[in-house]
Amino acid sequence: MIRVMTLMVLLFLAFSPKAQAQIKTHSDYIEKLQELRTLSQKMGMYYLMEQLFKTHPEYKQKKEEAIQQFEDILVELMDNAPDEELGMELQKLNLTWIYVQNLLKKPYERAAAGRLLDKLEDMQKEILDIIKLYLKSTKEKQAQLVEIAADTRVQLQRMLLYFIAKRTRVFNKEIDNRFDDAKTKLQEELAFLDKSPYNDEDTRLILDMIKSQIKQIKNLKIDSKINPITTVILAERLDEDLKMLVKTYRMSVR
Repeated sequence: MIRVMTLMVLLFLAFSPKAQAQIKTHSDYIEKLQELRTLSQKMGMYYLMEQLFKTHPEYKQKKEEAIQQFEDILVELMDNAPDEELGMELQKLNLTWIYVQNLLKKPYERAAAGRLLDKLEDMQKEILDIIKLYLKSTKEKQAQLVEIAADTRVQLQRMLLYFIAKRTRVFNKEIDNRFDDAKTKLQEELAFLDKSPYNDEDTRLILDMIKSQIKQIKNLKIDSKINPITTVILAERLDEDLKMLVKTYRMSVR
């Protein structure tokens, strides 16, 4: 019980605005970059949920929050770019982001939503290339561990994005393949983390929490009849535990 309380206190400090605003280590920078990838999928998911459930204004609010968070983190990363090459890549990403913002603001239309899915996919891959470039500057295996842990959040949101895109009948031929790819990567990454030699009592505790919830998501299929609202609620709860895992790994490598 004492161990759990200690973990909760440490995580409260990690989630505080002051803690989030600081980039001090390689792992901090990697986590911020992966957060951009996660947010890119979240804003797409909430964009579709806003259209699917027009009587639920919270999805529009969550979409706007994700957009603002993406903007804030991108500015922070550009301000803290460790070298000129990475700074140039982030500037290119910013141009892509401007284009995506414009798509998110346009009136909903199924074909346009399909183009948005493609652009969000391109953007999160562009961020992944920046992460790979950044990882070349460090040989820290723990930083790579944080990168993999953070990618579980990306794949969870990506999986849900394409599940909802299928339900809203968005015009995009890659929906099924991308859903399957995200689901496979999520399962593989969680299995990798579960076997990591860097796990301690704190990360094991959180991993057990995640495994107790992941069963419902693992059984999700692209044509499942489950209500999208239910899947979003499940994903939001699981995302909090995954976020907690990333924070704990990051704290352990300082």
